[in-house]
Amino acid sequence: MTTQTMPPLPRPGARRQVIRMGLPGLAGVVEFADARPVAAALRGILNGWPLALSRRGPAAPAIATVTGRAAGFHVRSPFLERALRNLPLASAVNAVAADLLEAWCVAHPDHVCLHAGGAILGGRAVAFLGGPRAGKSTLLARLTLATGVRVLADDVLPVSPTGAAMGLGLPPRLRLPLPGAASPAFRAHVAAVAGPGDGRYAYLAAATVAPHGTRAPLAAVVLLDRRPGAGAALHELAEAEALHELAARRILPAPAEAGRLDRIAAVAGRVRPLRLVYDDLEAAAALVVGAFGAAGGEVAIGPPLPVAAAAVAAADALVPPDPGRRWRRGGAVAIRRRGGEAFLWSAEAGGLVGLNHTARAVWDLLARPATGAGIARVLADAFPDADGARIAADVGALLASFAAAGLIGPAGGPSPP
Repeated sequence: MTTQTMPPLPRPGARRQVIRMGLPGLAGVVEFADARPVAAALRGILNGWPLALSRRGPAAPAIATVTGRAAGFHVRSPFLERALRNLPLASAVNAVAADLLEAWCVAHPDHVCLHAGGAILGGRAVAFLGGPRAGKSTLLARLTLATGVRVLADDVLPVSPTGAAMGLGLPPRLRLPLPGAASPAFRAHVAAVAGPGDGRYAYLAAATVAPHGTRAPLAAVVLLDRRPGAGAALHELAEAEALHELAARRILPAPAEAGRLDRIAAVAGRVRPLRLVYDDLEAAAALVVGAFGAAGGEVAIGPPLPVAAAAVAAADALVPPDPGRRWRRGGAVAIRRRGGEAFLWSAEAGGLVGLNHTARAVWDLLARPATGAGIARVLADAFPDADGARIAADVGALLASFAAAGLIGPAGGPSPP
């Protein structure tokens, strides 16, 4: 695993070393200035991308610009509201990888790009949807160990107009340490194929990650529903709920696309929507392979779960924190634009949370360390006609989602994961 955290310092008076990386099909280049380690690490995880490297040539629009400094790497891109500064190597690689995925979606507006994972089993693709801590990346990482499986993505999954899911050639990015119940075989696999990382996250550059451009017909969409103590089981997912989940996870290429459901409805109409309820990673992976793999047998599919029960389980997964706990922003968090929407995004943790007016207000109030109770009081003073208990509950839920996505951490404690 690559763990370098500081760029090499240029010699006094030396000219800046600039490398430009072009990628066919993308309108722009990635520019690395005194940032050779980032370029090298990125080349090591881009599977099947036909890269073109040069030191000279006409300036081109920048998909991202990485600059090496004494304290770390700075990353700027048109997708970020502000530059990310002083990033360690692993976070800089993650920031540029996210920009490449974003640029691909912008350059291919005919595809529906989903914030989802995907894998090919038995010649057909399966998409995996899930919120923070649903285990999407961990499950996709575990599937890189499964026989007969090719992993397409763990973050961005494009779907073509004809209904084919496509891999963009980036491996899953795994949260570390592994769950305590992870099998010895999976632990050995991670140790053998881990790529750029920082001890808390690592790319899993396994041979079973599909190269850029790999396609397969999308046959199923699986919503991950992680519940403590639950046995692994597949359930039918109501069509309306599947449509809602897909629409909520679409990466919009332009503001004009906002509100359009025809393309999402076309995707939903071609696939079988399912819910995977689970707790144990190994049991979930075995069930997925058994249900969709070429050698799999018949797997029982349960009836749809009541929406109320599913909503309660999802709410229970994010417990509001102590209102007296002080929080601070993560150092590598910026606002990322996707079409006409804004999201908080962490270059370290990769977490993504949508920004509505309330979420933006809470984030602004976290410019300095603050407690949930203090934030709720400020908002209650600003909106005296609103119910104070409702404001406090909303603030608690937002702080829980920010913490789960790695966007904030306890003030005075270690950096957010």
